[in-house]
Amino acid sequence: MSDALLETFSLGAPPWPTVDPFLFCVHHLDHYPAGDGRFAPAASLEGRNIGSDFSNTDGWSMYHGQIAPGFPQHPHRGFETVTFVRRGLIDHSDSLGAAARYGNGDVQWMTAGAGIVHAEMFPLLNHEGPNTAELFQIWVNLPAAEKFATPETGNKGRFLGGPLDWLKHDQEKVDALGMNFVVVNAGSAAALWAEIAAAEKTKKPIVVFNWTPNFAEAVW
Repeated sequence: MSDALLETFSLGAPPWPTVDPFLFCVHHLDHYPAGDGRFAPAASLEGRNIGSDFSNTDGWSMYHGQIAPGFPQHPHRGFETVTFVRRGLIDHSDSLGAAARYGNGDVQWMTAGAGIVHAEMFPLLNHEGPNTAELFQIWVNLPAAEKFATPETGNKGRFLGGPLDWLKHDQEKVDALGMNFVVVNAGSAAALWAEIAAAEKTKKPIVVFNWTPNFAEAVW
């Protein structure tokens, strides 16, 4: 049994070292003061580097938050985040339209896959006393074949094809390239270009087959 223990070492300050398939592991413990009714600390923020405050001044940090502490919108792609909240609460929202409040023993497992933008904020609800927040977060790498996973296609990527009557043989292309993708055909040329334009605007990863010459090159 002792052979299963390969190495022991002091963790030190987070983030902590990880081994494959784990990419990142961190622990946050913040003894926030009373809230001010805006989910923000009822305390002075003077001297803090607002927008990037990891100072642990007075036992707590604002992190990237400017009013409420936490981590406003930021992107992830190609891995999963596992968040265990021992104490306190997290307000989560993302670019897929999901929003929820969880904490006090809850665990959230989120697959970023093809890409997601989300926010994790720490609402300070107690107006009278401390609002302690403690959490662990681990990032788990996805296999290469699943890095473009979407809610629509499960653990497969999403290949955007043109209308079926274009006869572009999208499935044959995907199969020939050995891609772990599901072909989703746009209903019309207008729908195809609209989705490509929306992806470009929001910087969302998208997989299409672009033949040349093609007027798409004049736009993107």
